[in-house]
Amino acid sequence: MGARRVFIIISLLVLAFFVYMVGSSIYISRVTGTLHVDSSKNALIVISQDNHGAKIIGTGSAKVLLKPGSYQLSATNGAKQKFITVNIIKNRSASLSLIPTTSALLPSPESIQFSGTSTLINDGLTTNQISDFKTAVFYFKSSAQTVSIDESSVTSEPHTLGADFMLEFKVKIDSTSYRAVISYSDLSTINLNLYNLNSNSRVFSSRAISN
Repeated sequence: MGARRVFIIISLLVLAFFVYMVGSSIYISRVTGTLHVDSSKNALIVISQDNHGAKIIGTGSAKVLLKPGSYQLSATNGAKQKFITVNIIKNRSASLSLIPTTSALLPSPESIQFSGTSTLINDGLTTNQISDFKTAVFYFKSSAQTVSIDESSVTSEPHTLGADFMLEFKVKIDSTSYRAVISYSDLSTINLNLYNLNSNSRVFSSRAISN
């Protein structure tokens, strides 16, 4: 009798798990759109969105479910690239061809135009840490074109023994502004956190970066 009860319980658990998985799949399919991307054989396909870091979604081709919104896509194959913006609509499928055709330098922190970093040096960062900051921004949005620091917003937190040094300021990455917090415990490493200005939710953390 005990073995039968165990069998029934296990069967019910398996059934409940199956129903949950099916229900989750149906729900996800109803609130997302599908994106199909075809590119050249060895092209690296990367997707990014404001308030989110870039993410590799495939090589050569990709199929992903995405929440409705605007996304930036890039395909890179050697020194050739192609960029495109795509809008995802709920319950719709979008297909596109993204073949790298433009010869260009691969994106790097040096390809981003920064302004206002001298203010961070005045408030205690070293030139090496400024380089770390630029690298962190590149990790957050590799397709960024301009990064502007609001020099009037830079503040430093009072330092206590054993705690990290902190700098807080507003930064505009392309057309979107964020609250930025840089923390560091030495003169060669930083950690950059970016926060949504409206919700104050963290959208990016670089963890420790040292060039």
